Amino acid sequence: TDDVPTVQIQVDINLSSDQEKLKFLTSPWMPDKIIQEFGGKGNNQKLSSLVFKIFNNWKHAIEVISEHSKKDFHKTNVLRGDNFIAIYSNNQQNIAKKLNSAHAAQKSLNRKRLIPIIETIISGRQEIVFRGTNDSGILSSKDVEPEQNDGNFRVYCECVPLIQNNFIEICGKIIQEQIVEKINKSKCFSVLVDKITDISCFEQLSLYVQYLEQSIDAKNDITYVLKEDFLQFIPVYSTTGQNLATVILENLKRLGVNSRYMLGQGYYGAASMSGNFKGVQSVICEKHLAALFIHCSARSLNLVLAHSSNIHYIRNCIGPIKSVGNFIKISAKRTELLKIKLKNLFPKKWTKLTSMCETRWVENHDGIIRFFDIYKPIVDTLDKFQLFHDTETSSKALNLYRSIITNEFVISLVTANTLFSLTLPSLYKSLQSVTCDLSEAVTFVETVLNEVEDMRININQTFKEIFVKGKKYVKVDRRRGSDKNAKTKEYFRIAIAIPFYDDFIRQLKDRFSKHITVLSSLFLLIPKMCHKTAISATDFNLYSDYIDMDLLQTEIKLWNRKWITHSQDDRPSTAVEVLNNCNSDLFPCIYFLLKVLAVLPVSTATPERTFSTLKRTKTFLRNAIGQNRLNGLALLSIHRNIKVDPEDVLNKFALQKDRAILLI
Repeated sequence: TDDVPTVQIQVDINLSSDQEKLKFLTSPWMPDKIIQEFGGKGNNQKLSSLVFKIFNNWKHAIEVISEHSKKDFHKTNVLRGDNFIAIYSNNQQNIAKKLNSAHAAQKSLNRKRLIPIIETIISGRQEIVFRGTNDSGILSSKDVEPEQNDGNFRVYCECVPLIQNNFIEICGKIIQEQIVEKINKSKCFSVLVDKITDISCFEQLSLYVQYLEQSIDAKNDITYVLKEDFLQFIPVYSTTGQNLATVILENLKRLGVNSRYMLGQGYYGAASMSGNFKGVQSVICEKHLAALFIHCSARSLNLVLAHSSNIHYIRNCIGPIKSVGNFIKISAKRTELLKIKLKNLFPKKWTKLTSMCETRWVENHDGIIRFFDIYKPIVDTLDKFQLFHDTETSSKALNLYRSIITNEFVISLVTANTLFSLTLPSLYKSLQSVTCDLSEAVTFVETVLNEVEDMRININQTFKEIFVKGKKYVKVDRRRGSDKNAKTKEYFRIAIAIPFYDDFIRQLKDRFSKHITVLSSLFLLIPKMCHKTAISATDFNLYSDYIDMDLLQTEIKLWNRKWITHSQDDRPSTAVEVLNNCNSDLFPCIYFLLKVLAVLPVSTATPERTFSTLKRTKTFLRNAIGQNRLNGLALLSIHRNIKVDPEDVLNKFALQKDRAILLI
């Protein structure tokens, strides 16, 4: 028929003579002796008529053809012929294509089954619990039934922990790979580390990296943004400086981070971390000379306030504040009474008393400020509980009431509140900001220091304002006892205010002197500072392995010339702002030094925030969680802005090893 294509048999044979070639061309369907096919019983009979010879026995045609049609080899070849024509006419796929189609269909089905599981696991960003420690094993604690009788559900459950952990680990690795790629691309980063003991009494090291990431602003210009990203928790079994430094460097190498560009270290002030001989920072500096160590600025400020609070009047003021907070918060009835009095006095402002927290520094000092603001409701609450029928409650309330209405307590509270109000909003929160660079932090500290020094110089006027605030709570006009002839105001100015301010100024200078020393040369590259002091290329010999020192001196001259025409107000003041206004082609050396200045760590507040994630993930009831699972869940929770594609997770899962099911 016209719709059936013409087909020919191609036989791989050697036709030697022209006569054989002519015979083959004229009778392509009858190759005669060239092809021999066997059939019949046992497949050992030569086929002749209707196969290799022309059939001309028409007298017995019906019987022969009928008998031939019943033979198996005829039926098989008819089927093969029909199949060949169907494939040739594209009405049917060949066996290879059928196998490929079946393979693709099975792969698609398997992937569709696993993708929802991966999407569910990615919900670990919400710190959702997936399973418990005892989700696999025998269902019943009694050996009544054999384990195989637990049913198909248990069979599936036994597969869940291993596969689920694989998916979680892969999700974490995908996030780590994206972060490491950004770090290596920036070619300049600092390491931030802090450690805590988890619920299982293991020391967990929180490893963070601070670096610069390029972004596109509204004007389609490339700008830099300061980033701090969590990499992983590392269990440590020895807390010596040598071991901690080795652990940090080995894990950075394992993750693929190029440690050559480690140009800063940020730790807390413990000897094992900040020691000049065997501390972590000194061990790392032996291998990476340019990795400058910066003590956490937020901790430094906390130490300033803590040591300046050692003035015995201030110290004796903080103690009752903690006791009052614990006394009220321990009872729902006391808390409710305080809320009622707060609503009457501050209907839209305060609702509760802030506790004095030993680890969250901002809340620790915010507690003193809050206590002063709601001092009157607190006094009224304690006064009310003096008349309570419970003996223990009334006696404690009476003692606390008497301790917080004394003249010493009130003046100390107002004095501390004045200073803490100055440092908390403007300085403390700025030092814990991710976008704050070291130059900006030092500027904040110097601003606060200048303000406190002015207050100390004008201490008479300063304390006059303090005394006016606390005057309504002071019930006597003169101090009795050690100095009977001194007036109350003069006595408290000399005994409380002056020592407190002097100690605060001294501590602030001492604690931040190293920060200023580190910035002594780099800080001069800031346009607002470059014209105040001469800059020499020799000040940057520490970075001679990264920049051309001969070219640097020329760049410094051009850099000063560039900013002469700009007014003081138009000059950028932070390292990141200057970097975004620096042409890397014209000033390659200064461009690199500004990147170093930008990534020098300010505080370890960000690594400390991961401890909250650790506590929510590794809880009292889930204390046997593995380290890989912990890191995977922590990375999912902390880096919620990094997209994890379930398809990528499944591809990596399939390539880990040979799987029993088709996935790729």
